[in-house]
Amino acid sequence: MRRPARTRVSVRIERLTLAGIALEGAEAKHLRAALEAELSRMLMTSDLAGVFASAGAAPSVAARDIQMPTARRGARATALGGVVAHSLFEAMGGTKGPGT
Repeated sequence: MRRPARTRVSVRIERLTLAGIALEGAEAKHLRAALEAELSRMLMTSDLAGVFASAGAAPSVAARDIQMPTARRGARATALGGVVAHSLFEAMGGTKGPGT
């Protein structure tokens, strides 16, 4: 049995502004990795990929305000990356569902 063809979606974030949040040292890398992993997971498990395929590029996306997650110092950026991913996903038209 053949698998259905997958839609290829490319999301490019040129600039991400987190007002009032200062990241130190490697924290920016951890935030970036967590954001990428969580946003990818949500896109792969949603039907939002089909929307992207027909919608094209968006010059900007304004996400909702977020709360800084409570996490120990070393895990702060990783937790924040997940929160930012969820906010962006919703701003792009995704809805909260199981696992989001």
